[in-house]
Amino acid sequence: MDAVLEGLHALKHAVRFGAVIAQIVTDDLERALATADQVAPELKPLLETQARLVAPTRFRELAAQPVPTHVLAYAERPAWTLGQAVPTAGHPAVLLDDPRNSKNLGAVIRVGAAAGASGVLVRGTADPFDRMAVRGAAGLQWALPCLGGPDMLADVDAAWTGTAVIGLDADGVPFDPSACRTPTVFVFGSERTGLSDEVRARCDAIVSLPMQPEVSSLNLATAVSAVLYVGLYAQPVPPTSASVDDETSPALADDDKAWKAEFRRRVDDIESGRLQMVSHAETMRLARERIAQRRAESLA
Repeated sequence: MDAVLEGLHALKHAVRFGAVIAQIVTDDLERALATADQVAPELKPLLETQARLVAPTRFRELAAQPVPTHVLAYAERPAWTLGQAVPTAGHPAVLLDDPRNSKNLGAVIRVGAAAGASGVLVRGTADPFDRMAVRGAAGLQWALPCLGGPDMLADVDAAWTGTAVIGLDADGVPFDPSACRTPTVFVFGSERTGLSDEVRARCDAIVSLPMQPEVSSLNLATAVSAVLYVGLYAQPVPPTSASVDDETSPALADDDKAWKAEFRRRVDDIESGRLQMVSHAETMRLARERIAQRRAESLA
């Protein structure tokens, strides 16, 4: 069954990451093209050749909620596998234990794509390609592996070896990203009930995010975002072509500061639309190249 893409933003990301578009419908092609010209000009040829005009009443029937950009599309679901979602150093997997809200699920996928997660897995009946999840993720289900199933944790255990399973819960020990030295799956419980007993028993450790007194919980996507980004910035800085062997060298410390600053700048460029979204690995590669170039220029 095809996935539904509501809006230009979801269509833009899906196309950017290789989605096969089966159909596009609109109730106002002129307005859709004008909006695409502002926010996604690369979609204009696709809309001009594939968009089918339908009556406004029919468009409202097809849309689950109002679609301000007047575009609905249908795309083939990618055939993701667990083998494509294997976590590596700096790229943990996210597993959601029986999430109940499709919009929150979509928001987690969006965060996972932005922060470089290896994949987003769902244990339970929630569908990562539910139309509201796709809307919440802005179509980023095509950017990283997204899989679901009632026995997902057992499937992970059967498919992956040497992977730490870390659960998030308010009664856990404080989260220390530096302690995550092996490929990791971070597990987050449902919005209402937290981690199930079965999943909690499987976890190698239970950790928590610090919160102020009297604050009882975080939104699911917010918690996932905090864990992924804290872990991201706790990673050792990859060596650059201009780095040195002496770990105590001030030059290496300068590289550390420069790499982090350059990485943050490129993330800002992506979020502001000044730079087309690329993978986390590509962002790091570009940042390293820029720093090496600056280093070489300063030494010339």
